[in-house]
Amino acid sequence: DYAGLVVRNGEFYFSTVKALKGGDGQVFGGLSVRIALAAELQQIREVMGRIKAGDTGYVWIVRPSEDETKIGEFILHPEYQGKFVSEALPGPAQAVVRQVMAKKEGALRYVLEGAAGERQERIVGIGHSPGWGMTVATGSRLEEYLKASHQMRNVMLIVGIVGALASGL
Repeated sequence: DYAGLVVRNGEFYFSTVKALKGGDGQVFGGLSVRIALAAELQQIREVMGRIKAGDTGYVWIVRPSEDETKIGEFILHPEYQGKFVSEALPGPAQAVVRQVMAKKEGALRYVLEGAAGERQERIVGIGHSPGWGMTVATGSRLEEYLKASHQMRNVMLIVGIVGALASGL
């Protein structure tokens, strides 16, 4: 018996298979139901695709590839949806995706080079759907998450200095 996600020719289905057994316990047939998930997957892509993390971050969903060299397939990604990780990303970013897929839950901090060659510290939150076999991640540059707290710190410093000067210290 089986119930779960099946991918055929790039299309996603929920499939159930039930063995039919005779009184002697021997299988004499089977019953299978397969439901196309195109509409549901499109809805997930639309809803999750609108989520922003920080100023430039986004949600991405990846499922493992049967071919280990391809790492996985992006189910949702603003640039690489439908592409394999190995063909879409350079080596260091591929390594991060491997870490995210292996971790399955939690958070991961890492450093990658930006477009101009600068080091960018990033953080990504990770969740895993065992039933679908997919990993969902959302993240951005760490500085984008810390920007509001830095602004608050600066305001508090200014208020403290002004207060100290006003009180005659």
